[in-house]
Amino acid sequence: MRSLILILIIGGIAGFGALTLLNQSTHDRELASLEAKLSEQRSKFRAQLPSLLQVRGDAVQSNRSQMMAWHKNKIEEAFAQFPDVRGEFDYLTRVEDWLGEGRIDEEQAGKRRSRYQWLRGLWDNTLNDGVYKPVFTKSDGAIRLDILSMTPVPPTGNVGKTLKMDFAVWGAAADQLVFSGIELMVLREAEVKPGKTIKIVEQVTNPNAPNVFHPATPNPEPMEWIAEWPPGLGAGYYLNIPAFAKDATHYTLRFNLKSRTHAGTSVGGQMEWANLKVPASWKKDSAPEVKATMRTADKEDLEAAGFTKSK
Repeated sequence: MRSLILILIIGGIAGFGALTLLNQSTHDRELASLEAKLSEQRSKFRAQLPSLLQVRGDAVQSNRSQMMAWHKNKIEEAFAQFPDVRGEFDYLTRVEDWLGEGRIDEEQAGKRRSRYQWLRGLWDNTLNDGVYKPVFTKSDGAIRLDILSMTPVPPTGNVGKTLKMDFAVWGAAADQLVFSGIELMVLREAEVKPGKTIKIVEQVTNPNAPNVFHPATPNPEPMEWIAEWPPGLGAGYYLNIPAFAKDATHYTLRFNLKSRTHAGTSVGGQMEWANLKVPASWKKDSAPEVKATMRTADKEDLEAAGFTKSK
């Protein structure tokens, strides 16, 4: 009798172990199949991207939205085919797993959660349907840069009013995108005495300043964070851009944005939006002091800063 019970126990343990191995094997097989389908769709999207970057004018939005709808539908079809392993692609769950395993600490986990929430908000509220209207957009045929928003950030502590710039960039692979600093020029109508003003060209940001006004931890391709995010679409933001002087009337914004090929060749160049009117919300509450040493901007100053170009 005892022998029979022992045999049954051993058989049960062996059966449970075999079932566990079978379940793990099924899980691994389904996960591999799902990853293959996601990779296949992403490759198809990337192959279509060069054509999208050649589109101009009003057709950009309609073509972009159709591509995004097609891509999201295909990604969702893949997940629907393998629902049991969909949870493997939940980024916040992975963060908690890494934290529990000791691979990251709480501070690192907090930064990842915060970054994810920003990306998720940008995706859900702006990018996911492709219908968004950027504040500025420009393409050189290889890269498209969309400035999604320029929002005022109220003063905090010793830091005065600043601006935050969210952007999206299309076309460059994750390891090939090279950001520069941004160059921001402002045209001021500065009052030197009652009834008399002079034009002053002021450089608000210097693109050559080291580690200043570069994107704050950009995500070149956030597919690890959000599975339906398409390849070739990057996102990021600039922080602490100084608010403009109260007497500022126009501004010029320049980027040097390039994509580097595997052979080392740089593609792309300067993108410029020139001589645009300054929104009131981007200005400081008071105008800076006009010093006697300030001189009126001449024709060369205005041309160099883009303030003679048509709006």
